[in-house]
Formats: sequence, structure tokens, C-alpha cells
Amino acid sequence: MTGLRSLGACAAVAVAMSVTAARAATYSAAGNTLPASPFQRFDAAHIGSTFPLSPYFGQGFSPTPDHSVAGGVYSSGLSDSSKYTFWFDPSQTLNATTGIVEISTRLKVVSSTSTTDRAGVGIAMTDDDNNYTEIYLGTGEVFINGAGRLRSAAYTMNTTDDFHDYLVRVQGDDVSVYVDGVLRLSANSFDASTVSAPTLANWAVLGDITSSAAGAYEMQSFAVAVPEPTGVALVAVAGMAVAPRRRRRR
Repeated sequence: MTGLRSLGACAAVAVAMSVTAARAATYSAAGNTLPASPFQRFDAAHIGSTFPLSPYFGQGFSPTPDHSVAGGVYSSGLSDSSKYTFWFDPSQTLNATTGIVEISTRLKVVSSTSTTDRAGVGIAMTDDDNNYTEIYLGTGEVFINGAGRLRSAAYTMNTTDDFHDYLVRVQGDDVSVYVDGVLRLSANSFDASTVSAPTLANWAVLGDITSSAAGAYEMQSFAVAVPEPTGVALVAVAGMAVAPRRRRRR
């Protein structure tokens, strides 16, 4: 009698998956509370503006723009046209040279004016090496200022018609701006030469960031994230293949 016995066969497979997480500071107006730690409100009355290089060193700021939150919307009143008021996150180390930094917000511009090529609502970032970038939201456009704080890229849109999702991503020297999930602007403008005003290291800011403008906006969310790899996960299926063995004939 003859017969074949198959003891089974399986292939060994190893799959490497990169797992990514993010350190983040987030704010949502859904809870109907004002932004809280780690976010801080910065204006000329804020202790942070007392650093010696500030052009407003020793000066007060009166009045500070009114602000409130209701119905899941944070509302910032019109800022002073000769000073600035913004929210910032000082809690994280921001280093785009070795990774990625993302600032995102969902907001609607109410008013945005400026006496220079800037705007009353802006998003800006300074990393731990004093590299800087700034993105401005006018009423009819979004634009990036590059070296010397001069315009380097612009996208025409109505920022006042509704809430829009804005994402600023900085990696290396590259700055990308996504609006409602679509890449609209990109520029190679993240460097120390853009700084012509006092900045603080590791700040990610939103609001009126310049003394030549005034702005007001409504906001539903604000976040500062530093995506980082957490490691590599290996998924393996191990096994053995055994050749069929012929039984001896008796």
C-alpha cells in the first residue's frame, strides 16, 4: 500500500509598519470654554511682551480686545491696529529640521486689515533655532511671507464666507498651507532671515501677529502637533515546509 502524508507548508512573512504618533496641544470651542493651558493669550499687557527686544517693552495695552465663546465658537474681538494680540503654545519643542511641525485651525475671518503687506489674522511659527514663517489670512486671500517678511506665495479665496480648515505644515525649509484639506500654497521660506521683529523660540501662534494690522475672527479649533515616529512594528507569520514522504511498500 502506498500513500502520501503531507505535514503542511506555510511561508514565513515579515511586514514592517512605521507607526506614527504626535505630541500635540489642542483646543476645541465645543466645550464653550476659553482656551486654557498650554495656550496663552499674548498682547502688550502679557508678561511675555516685557522681553527687552520688544518694540512695546514697558508699554501697556488698553483696551485688550474682548473675546468670548458660545455655541461652540470662540470669538475674538477686533485687535488694536498698532499692536498685536494672539494665542500661542509654548509647551513644545518645535524643530522642523529633524521632523515636522503642524499648526491647524478651523476658523472664519471676520475682519482683517493692514497698512503693510500683512493681515490682521495670521498663523506663525518660530522653532527652537529661531527659524520663522508667517501665513496671513486677509478677507480675500491667504498668503505666505518669506525672507524679509515679503510675500512669496498667495491663494485667492473668501475667508469670511464660512469656517475653513487651515493646516500649516513645516518640514525642513518647506512651508505648505492646506485649505479644507487641499494643498493651496507652498514656499521654501522657513529660515532665520524672515525675522525682522522680536520672536520667542518654540512658539506657534494664531491671531493678530503684527503691529501694522487689525483683525477679528471666529474659531472652532486650534492645534499644534509635532508628529513623530514611535517605532517599527513587525508582523510575522512563521512556519515550516515539510516535503511529502513516501511510505515504504511492504
